[in-house]
Amino acid sequence: MLKAILSQIISLYRICLHLFAKADTVQYPEE
Repeated sequence: MLKAILSQIISLYRICLHLFAKADTVQYPEE
């Protein structure tokens, strides 16, 4: 049970990081 909750939190965390990284690249293009 706890493992499933942890995996869900981790997956959500990774999705949030991905979205934030995507937004950062869109707002501040490195090129």
